[in-house]
Amino acid sequence: MLSKGERDELELKLQVSIAPALIATRGYGAPATVEAYERARRLMHSTDEYSEQAGILSGLYAVYITRAEYDKALDLAEEGLKLAEQRADSADLCVTNRLLAVSHTIGGDFEAARDHAQKAWSLYDSERHGRFAWRYGQDIGVAAGSFLTIALCHLGHFDQSAKLARDVLGLAERLEHQNSIGYAHCVAGAFPSLFRRDFPTLQYHSSRMQRFGNQHQLPQWVSLGACLEAPALAAAGEHEKANEKMKMGLVLRDRINNKFSTRLILTGAVEVHMRAGRSREALALIRELLETAGETCERWTNSELWRLRGDTVLAAEGRSGVDDAEACYRQSISIADEQHSYMLQLRAATSLARLMIERGQRNDAYELIYSIFGSFTEGFQIPDLKDAASLLADLS
Repeated sequence: MLSKGERDELELKLQVSIAPALIATRGYGAPATVEAYERARRLMHSTDEYSEQAGILSGLYAVYITRAEYDKALDLAEEGLKLAEQRADSADLCVTNRLLAVSHTIGGDFEAARDHAQKAWSLYDSERHGRFAWRYGQDIGVAAGSFLTIALCHLGHFDQSAKLARDVLGLAERLEHQNSIGYAHCVAGAFPSLFRRDFPTLQYHSSRMQRFGNQHQLPQWVSLGACLEAPALAAAGEHEKANEKMKMGLVLRDRINNKFSTRLILTGAVEVHMRAGRSREALALIRELLETAGETCERWTNSELWRLRGDTVLAAEGRSGVDDAEACYRQSISIADEQHSYMLQLRAATSLARLMIERGQRNDAYELIYSIFGSFTEGFQIPDLKDAASLLADLS
């Protein structure tokens, strides 16, 4: 007969095998997934068996992120990095730096996100670490590189971000790990495309996510893909289809208890309302999101929300809303500057410059745009940079 310790060690091995499979088949926030990882963590401590520590902490981190418990996730990532540094294990260091990259990206600290993601990406070795994808739910290199693409995008390194996204997608395909492929299309493909307002590319990746998720019964990619496709459809003028996609995606997310990136998705819903001319619905949703901004650690869309509020106020109120819109744009610029998102800073500044031009402040508008635009060295095909360059040319 097995002793309690021996039985617990066997159960720990079982839970470590089951939990990643539950991520893929039922979703990160499903009750069964939560229970499996929390049970594994308790068993790890009770048995003093820490060989599976990185996989357990990474899985539990994903659970917290999916449930939008971002403060718990950050604490867990910081705890994991300290333990990984003590062990000096490259896989553990790769994993924990990647977790911190995720937390800082969501929190809107894009420089810290880049630093941790670059560290994780530099530590990754596909030959040594690629076989561990089953343990973490997705390949650790795919995850690290994916979040690095977002940070690089915000910091204005658009060409580097695009090249890395191609590398990450290629890596996921070579590994033939299904959940990693969905992850790459979402985080390395769709998320940066949404942030930089590249709607055709967003359409491509979000459609792939849905087809892939349906094919392999991975509901988290179906739901996220539907929500992310909605603003792309709206940008193409398919307003009703966009609205239906967003509703369907949100319902499915609720069904699998997935709350990850809710504010990002709802920022996309604001776009859907605006493009359909539903200014009242857009303003109501923005107001709700801004009023709750202090209650969450998900801050990566705060700058964009203020810019969108300025656009919506102008659409709804016309000239009477100019002062309010200007205040919104200035708040957007301030937040983007604090977060080191030069992309969002330029976007909001371009909106503000147009108001300044209407007031006859052409020189001030030029100086505002040029002071930010001049810092970019690549990615001049990106919509924001093309828009700013066109405005500068008109003002010259």
